[in-house]
Amino acid sequence: MEMTLEKQVQFLMQGTEYGDERLKAAMAEELRERLIEARREGRPLKVYAGFDPTSSDLHIGHTVPMRKLKTFQDLGHDVTFVVGDFTTLVGDPSDTNKLRPALAPEEVRHNARTYAEQAFQILDPARTHVRFNSEWLSEITFLDFMRMARQFTL
Repeated sequence: MEMTLEKQVQFLMQGTEYGDERLKAAMAEELRERLIEARREGRPLKVYAGFDPTSSDLHIGHTVPMRKLKTFQDLGHDVTFVVGDFTTLVGDPSDTNKLRPALAPEEVRHNARTYAEQAFQILDPARTHVRFNSEWLSEITFLDFMRMARQFTL
């Protein structure tokens, strides 16, 4: 039996924290609209999450987004597990207090392999796409980077 649209929205949003009710309502509405569009076009949603291979083991914090990916997957949606190999090579500046250290290419490759293997403890390997962000980020030229950088001020 297929889950109704409203049940699917509720199911996908359960177990997450939004901070305020207006944001939660806006997120529910956007999800609803995307589900309606996907159904109308006869396709699944495409959902992804990225994980930087900063060590050889995933940790408990990684299970939260992976469980959400699994929920989408169980409802028939298209799931991609993105390994942030390129970001890990340069060190990720997203931590506001300190830069994550850059790792050697061999270490990143090793960690990336173990991440995918571990992810399949939660995600269905037959229905999970594994992609590496180096596939597109390594193709960016310095000129491309500068054009993107001019969109922001520091």
